Amino acid sequence: MKVTIVPAGMNLIELLAGHLVASPTDFSRILVVFPEQRPGHYLRKALGEKMGHSFLPPTIFSLDDFIDFLYSRFLGREESLLETVEAVSLLYDLNEVSPEHSFSGQKESKLTFDEFFPVGNKIFQDLEELKMGLITTDKFLAIDELAGEKIPEKTRTRLQKMSYFYENFYREVEQRSFSTRASRLEKVLEKIEPGWFSSFDEVILAGFYLLTAAEFELLNKVLEAEKTRFFVLKGAGWEEMMKRIRVDRSEIEEIDEAEGSSGEESSVLAPELEFCQSPDGHGQLFHLNNLLADKISRPAELNEKQVIVLPAVETLIPVVEQTLARLPETGYNISVGYPLTRTPLYNFFDSLFKLLETAEEDSSDGASSLPPEQRFRLYVSDYLNFVLHPYTKNIYFPATPRTAEHTRILFHLMENNFNQKKGRLFWSLEEMAADPDLRDSLEKYTGENPAYPRSSEFIQHLRSIHQQTIIPFLSLKNINDFAAKSIGLLDFISEESTAPLHVLFEPYARAFYQQLEILQSQLLTRQKFSRRSGYFQLFRRLFSEARVRFPGTPLRGLQVLGFWETRCLQFDDVYLLDLNDDVLPGTSKVDSLLPAPLRKALGLRYHENLEKRIEYYLSLLVAGAKNVHYFFIENDEKQKSRYVEKSLWKKQKKEKETDENKYIKKVSYRLALQTPNPPDIPKTEKILGYLDNMTLSASGLNTYLKCPVEFFYARVLGLSEKEELAESLESSEIGTLVHAILRQYFWPDLKKKRLPKSDTDRLKTLIDAEFNQRRYPSPLTGSLFLMRKQIEQHLEEFLLAYQQKVASELQAAGQDLILLELEKDFKLDYKLGQRTFQLKGKIDRIEKRGEYLCLLDYKTSASERNQVINIDKLELGDRSSWPQAIKSLQLPFYQLLASAKYQLPPEDIYSAVIILGRNHLNEKIEYSPLKGRKGSKPKGQVEKIFPLSESDEEKLKRQQNFRLIEQVIDQLLLEIVDSNQPFSARFKAEDSCTYCPFTSFCGQ
Repeated sequence: MKVTIVPAGMNLIELLAGHLVASPTDFSRILVVFPEQRPGHYLRKALGEKMGHSFLPPTIFSLDDFIDFLYSRFLGREESLLETVEAVSLLYDLNEVSPEHSFSGQKESKLTFDEFFPVGNKIFQDLEELKMGLITTDKFLAIDELAGEKIPEKTRTRLQKMSYFYENFYREVEQRSFSTRASRLEKVLEKIEPGWFSSFDEVILAGFYLLTAAEFELLNKVLEAEKTRFFVLKGAGWEEMMKRIRVDRSEIEEIDEAEGSSGEESSVLAPELEFCQSPDGHGQLFHLNNLLADKISRPAELNEKQVIVLPAVETLIPVVEQTLARLPETGYNISVGYPLTRTPLYNFFDSLFKLLETAEEDSSDGASSLPPEQRFRLYVSDYLNFVLHPYTKNIYFPATPRTAEHTRILFHLMENNFNQKKGRLFWSLEEMAADPDLRDSLEKYTGENPAYPRSSEFIQHLRSIHQQTIIPFLSLKNINDFAAKSIGLLDFISEESTAPLHVLFEPYARAFYQQLEILQSQLLTRQKFSRRSGYFQLFRRLFSEARVRFPGTPLRGLQVLGFWETRCLQFDDVYLLDLNDDVLPGTSKVDSLLPAPLRKALGLRYHENLEKRIEYYLSLLVAGAKNVHYFFIENDEKQKSRYVEKSLWKKQKKEKETDENKYIKKVSYRLALQTPNPPDIPKTEKILGYLDNMTLSASGLNTYLKCPVEFFYARVLGLSEKEELAESLESSEIGTLVHAILRQYFWPDLKKKRLPKSDTDRLKTLIDAEFNQRRYPSPLTGSLFLMRKQIEQHLEEFLLAYQQKVASELQAAGQDLILLELEKDFKLDYKLGQRTFQLKGKIDRIEKRGEYLCLLDYKTSASERNQVINIDKLELGDRSSWPQAIKSLQLPFYQLLASAKYQLPPEDIYSAVIILGRNHLNEKIEYSPLKGRKGSKPKGQVEKIFPLSESDEEKLKRQQNFRLIEQVIDQLLLEIVDSNQPFSARFKAEDSCTYCPFTSFCGQ
């Protein structure tokens, strides 16, 4: 018989092994062809188990290897296979001739290689499919017309027609002594004859389904040989396969499902199905681990009859780390092509290329003669991403013994420096190396660590790394040059960094070398991109489909396979992960210039064809198993695969059950969504000693009031948030900038009895000088430019609508306004009983208004809400009321500091904040929290600037309020040093956790 139809649940490998053992022939004279290589491993093992002694195995090929075998052995041809990028290069050269063959009939101008490369990839793919589809030339009129519709007009007018490429490309390939998959098969089909297989006692074809027209033709040609036999598995839709096979019905036999390979009664039973629904990928691995727990604890029970199937390759690493990590290396085998784009090595190159893509070249006169380290400016964020990559920051420092520690120190110091230079986002490599702040940081660090190299050696090391990694790629001549520099960089990282010590670096690097060597082809010597980014897109395109195979013994232990690697194989226990519709079948869209209806009409692959192939092989995998576990995720974004839906529906129909949920095991988590109270932190002798010598500021006391635990982390341990690189200025930096400008503006007016008229021109000059001093980029752009304008407008309005008006009102009332101090530092030994506390603070502005001493603090916020003191809510006897009633102790604290210097009772001193961040500024931006709520004046009485409208009653109330807050300050100071009072969050403010940087420490 020519064709044997095999029941879906029957083991094909066992069937073939039994068939071969039963025939008295030398196995080496048998030729077997499978869709892929893996079934061959299983067939050899099955034969070995049946024979019980050594033997010469059959010749076993995958379909691609079989075509190569025929091409080489019977046609005597050894041409190299053309890589995709080489094919695109040939197509580009062909596109530059014969304008009459373009879509428009004439070519307006040439396409650059950058413009052609994306469409060239699709053209090559489509040409191969057309040839594999045995499409005749009479079909190309429609192909040319419809293919042009998917190409943008600007490109189409400069692009040759598909018919032209089809006619000339393969001729050019042959003349240059190359071949493609499709051209090899075409040549084989032209010459193949039954006599080619006369040296084999039998040729077996097994496990194929829905091939291309050319591949079907090959199978039919092979079937013409007298000793060929084709085993067709009876999976879902198998009838379509039979329609394409040219054999007489009399030559078809079908194995009875009740019989095995030797005629004995078959033991094929319907598999046990389990459906597992989880909310995310963690859930499916959690359930998988539970199912395998017993076997993993006894690895000897794991064998090649158990398989974890991964349709989504991104699940591989989680499976390796969370499931397979508990097994010895001999307890499992991985046969999944892992994408190189998911490797650390790819990320290293990609981060470098992203840095280079955002580089700005100086185009000013004379700049072209500058070296690249001066001519190009790099985006700091991308630069840090590259240098902080584990491979880059672990480049060995040139010292003995070799160490990468100094390189890590260098780049983290650079990171800190960049983060402090807000607003400047582009630097040249020379500016980075010559940065005096970096040199100062290195000098300080090496001064504290005398054993470390000198700062000049660090800088030289930095220049060397730039020279080895970044600078070569700033100038690229052509694709060969790009390949050579990429290989050189890979050599450098392999030899001069700790990268080889990382897990799986060796197979990753080996796969990278293989891909990069493709770009050194002679066919690519002339090709170059007009833009640097073109080379990086080529790199990404080249690696997008590249895979690296994990090492492992093919037939030992638990198997971990991709979906297509399971073809023709049978397993007892099948664990199918990620059975979601976006994975299996997936989007199923073919990236082609040929529209889907045309592809279908021409018999080329299209989405329905792919879905049928998936369903066919999935049905066989399930039918041959004893236990099948379907894993799928269901949430707002994912739904179960249509193949799972079909399997569920079949089970429901068979058991006449309407509710599918009865068959679905749902993995759920028990989450305790409660915020635990942070544990109290006791005050040890060491902590108490530190607290006794601590100098407390107003901000420190505010932190303690808000949350004692935050005070411990920030003020005792000295922890702080890491600064981040930002294009815009943060609020604290804006405040520092505004304070500096106002200090310089008012400095000449100190001690004068009368403030001069506001000078906005001098203000603008001071603003420009302050921005220049802080080394912001010049000219200012983006958010920095807008911030500069906003600061100028607000400070002008502050001088005219507030300062000048306050001075005028006081002068009209016969009271002087005298500036006494600006940004004055104070220190005070503050006695409380037997204890003395060291207090400190910096008061922005101290002035005399008539007889009153006034303390003013600038705030760049838009509201006074963070300064409010609500006396009505404050109860001295209730500690928990303090953080709710008092938002800030800063101004009363400053009154205590100033009272000693000016020999005044602190309650007689007036304090207020100036709110500079409001949209409109006037005298109402002055807010004193001890005066009480705004708008508390009797109806009809206008509230004026202090002290013009303060009554004796209001003065007394302000003084009483201070004395109350003074008691709070005293009790907090004593509480801080109280050994019996731990740092506790019991009395924290309600909103204290919202912006606290330490919430992860205490579980909030």
